[in-house]
Amino acid sequence: MVTGPFISDIIPVEIIFLFWHPPPYVATLLFFSPNNPFADESVNENFGTERLARDIKEYTESDIYHAACENGMQKVYKGSVIVVGQAVTGKTHLCRNLLGEDFTENDKVTNGITVSGCVLDKHTADTTFRRQENASKSRSAHVSIKVEENDETIRQIVKESEGHPDVHESVSLWDFGGQYVFYTTHQTFLTWRAVYLLVFDLTKGLNAPVHVKRGGTVKDIKVDIIPSTVGDFLKFWQNSIHVQTKIVDHLGLEYICPKILLVGTHRDKLGHTEEERKKAVEERFSEIQEYLRRRPAHDMHVQPYLYAVNNCDPQDAGIQELRQEICKTIKEQPYWGEEQPLKYVLLEKRLEEIRETQKCLSLDEVLEIGIQHGLVNEEMVIHFLKFYSDLGELVFFNEDNTRNIVILDPQWLIDAFASLITVEKNHKGSSLEAMGYWDLLDDRGELDERLIDIVWKEEAELKKYKAVLLRICQRFDLLVELQEEETDGQWKKYLVPCVLKNHPNPEGYLKIPECPSEGYLEMQKIPPLYLMFDGGFCPPGLFHRLVVCCYRKWSSHDQNPYCNYACFKVDRSTHTILELCNEGDGTIKLMVGSLKKGVNVLERDSAFQVLSYIRQELDRLIGAYFPYLKYSIGFRLPHGLVKLTEDLKTEMLDSDDVCPPGCREVVETAPYRKWLRNNENTICPSASIDVYPPDDMVCDLSRRIGVEWEEVAAYLGVKRAHIDQLKLDNPGNTRGQIRNMLFQWRDAMETSSNEERRDKLKEALARAQRNDLADSLA
Repeated sequence: MVTGPFISDIIPVEIIFLFWHPPPYVATLLFFSPNNPFADESVNENFGTERLARDIKEYTESDIYHAACENGMQKVYKGSVIVVGQAVTGKTHLCRNLLGEDFTENDKVTNGITVSGCVLDKHTADTTFRRQENASKSRSAHVSIKVEENDETIRQIVKESEGHPDVHESVSLWDFGGQYVFYTTHQTFLTWRAVYLLVFDLTKGLNAPVHVKRGGTVKDIKVDIIPSTVGDFLKFWQNSIHVQTKIVDHLGLEYICPKILLVGTHRDKLGHTEEERKKAVEERFSEIQEYLRRRPAHDMHVQPYLYAVNNCDPQDAGIQELRQEICKTIKEQPYWGEEQPLKYVLLEKRLEEIRETQKCLSLDEVLEIGIQHGLVNEEMVIHFLKFYSDLGELVFFNEDNTRNIVILDPQWLIDAFASLITVEKNHKGSSLEAMGYWDLLDDRGELDERLIDIVWKEEAELKKYKAVLLRICQRFDLLVELQEEETDGQWKKYLVPCVLKNHPNPEGYLKIPECPSEGYLEMQKIPPLYLMFDGGFCPPGLFHRLVVCCYRKWSSHDQNPYCNYACFKVDRSTHTILELCNEGDGTIKLMVGSLKKGVNVLERDSAFQVLSYIRQELDRLIGAYFPYLKYSIGFRLPHGLVKLTEDLKTEMLDSDDVCPPGCREVVETAPYRKWLRNNENTICPSASIDVYPPDDMVCDLSRRIGVEWEEVAAYLGVKRAHIDQLKLDNPGNTRGQIRNMLFQWRDAMETSSNEERRDKLKEALARAQRNDLADSLA
């Protein structure tokens, strides 16, 4: 057993600061404290191997993890500080102050990412930050190493490090740009493993208007689906963070991650004296608390204090206090000080060294390096890559079309994507050929492959890995390749939803009225369905990604795609289309209908098939980017928008009409049923009224047959295995089992006449000793 000292007098640690900022911005940070707070072992002594093992087991076999642990564990400190808020609130100036940089009025609008190396140091003064060049990126820390007799790799590592292997620790500070064009990209990097600084301007009231521009374009266009006031913007960012919630077991208690610090800027403009400014801050904080409290997105995450700062003064007491609180809050996070296999730590360190000169490697190259560091097989290296990809340290997808590349620097990937969507920066000074491609991207959101070649022509690594990088951008759902009929054949084109404009005509093509007086059944139309997100919040990136998913399945019907609207052909034979509309109030409206006269969409299953695909992709996207986001489906009834509860769904499937609580009118259910069925293995009832047994009779029989239903099914010719499957698909719901059995039997008898079906059903009921029902059949 070889161990190293836990803390030395000076502990160099790498901190990565990432700025969405165009010019190179390299800075180093020193942190002084009487007792290095980031290396405090006591708060994490129970948070080690078991905690990490639980995380890893979510996506790999535990024996791979335990095999990696055989040669020892290393306690590592990792976290992120993410700075968010509306544009032009002083986020970048705040970051400069945290770094000890001089205040400047000439900072450009944040629209890129830059990485800076920093260190933590031990000092006798109070906690402060200051810049230092050429900081060390390693430290010695407590390591427990077990060296096997035949393990020359670990033995050599220990020998070279004199028993104290250098391992790195990192805290990342991300300064997110406030332009709408980057919001979809933001969601890719929001995480529960972070402390958030939510920045706003103290001089603006909660009802002050905010004009959010799309950003990055030649014509800066207002985006209507983003909150329009300061107060609503605070809610917007709290909701964006809330959907990343993770509740973890920490020191025997449930700990809610992530945490949010509210930071108000321009404190110096609140009054002429310190007393006036202090009073104004207290009043503003009280107003904000009253406005935001009693909301999960606020109460679960926001720390109970407002940090008011003056960005014009690096020595401002508010900034000093904020620094202290950032350090304290990071130290309290349950992931700070978790243990990792020593082999992983050493491999990560080696990849970081390579990252200085190379931004990506092939998988074969990483496998070779992994073997050199004691990861004995491909499975263990893949396991390492997947875990560190989840941590945000690198980018790797274990999928056939993208697994050949490992991106060592996520910033490099984001910069590559940002270079393609920041039209304003690249448009000026472009050649006539390139200017035409920029105009196409600016006007229609279409990215031509020739423009990619022009922008990346000076970047050797980008050119080398262009195909894989574009596949990764598609894997992130940031863009989608347009189908051949929408391109000129030789060169590929991609749709980039985040740069699209708003739809000028909210009515779209179908123009389906909401709650028409004549009723949807008479109009032969399917009513709109709504995806309703909890808290009235739908992340903007989610709608864009959902549109990308639809492009992969269907072709576009609208020649001009839009930011808040999309239209697709879902059935060419009947000219049936799907319209998706982001309503901007936490709802997405879906409409399905035919543009061909004489087509009765109520006789087809297009709506259910559409909803099945939409929900499948929506659940995938939520799991990947918004793990705590919840939604329901609903309909707009005469008294308003109503969530489809299980009780209401059952009533709609069982009855010809419903009258939900609060509704003053009876609503026909047949048109709404075209969207519904109990689950993915049950059949949606047809709205056709000329088939036997009709829907109302099926629903009535499902209520009355009762326990004899399996016997009735057998006499109808339904096989035993099919009956068992119906029971598995609808556990505890006998009525649903009967209803779906009858619908499936009716569909299977589609070649029989109504008279033949009636006689067959009547015979089955009689043989099951239900003559009362048999005699009642018309």
